[in-house]
Amino acid sequence: MNTSLPTPLLDEKTKPLILVGNGAYDTAMLAKFAHMGRVVAVDGGYYGCRLAGITPDLLIGDMDSVDPADLVDARKKTRVHPISEQDTTDLEKALRHVRAPAILGFGFLGKRFDHSLAALSVLARFTEMHRVMLVGSEDIVHVTSGSFTMRMDAGRRLSIWPLGRIDFARSEGLQWPLDGLQMAPNETVGTSNKMASDRLEIHPKEGSSTAYAVLAETRYLEVMLEALLARTL
Repeated sequence: MNTSLPTPLLDEKTKPLILVGNGAYDTAMLAKFAHMGRVVAVDGGYYGCRLAGITPDLLIGDMDSVDPADLVDARKKTRVHPISEQDTTDLEKALRHVRAPAILGFGFLGKRFDHSLAALSVLARFTEMHRVMLVGSEDIVHVTSGSFTMRMDAGRRLSIWPLGRIDFARSEGLQWPLDGLQMAPNETVGTSNKMASDRLEIHPKEGSSTAYAVLAETRYLEVMLEALLARTL
């Protein structure tokens, strides 16, 4: 699929961007972090924004989950960009039209499991274009194809899920290291690993381009965001 990006509708230079989808999330947590940057409602995520008392800067998607009357009301205070094609998910539509040093996605995990899988698939295709963290009720998820580093507390749960066959060169800080380990979704995976120290490092084998997901507890949202902002694409 062609993932070349059009001219962005929103282009953040220094602050994170917050995407709000139509899945499950903690409304209070969304309200807490919405002040960090501009907010993009993704289709039915418009209602989540309203519930959290947030006026999004942009509403984007195929609008099949927004009542026409509410869409008329939304246009009075929000930039609306409908995209009618059905070949991509609303998350992909949003990612193709925004830029930011990091993106927080609320409402793309939970509710329907197939939607969560689709979101991971989208992130796997955009690892070289965006740094995205999806926020669920229990976990945060970041998908990357490169090295990854963040701070965590020793003893806390940390999972690594391969989105294809991937060879890891080494890791630091994990109770069960990834050194020389090959993972694949239908073979070895890295669920429920634990931190053995307070610093995580994951390094795929040189030349690897396969994406993998890093999953941590929601309490580490701000820590992972700091790690994403520190990374370069």
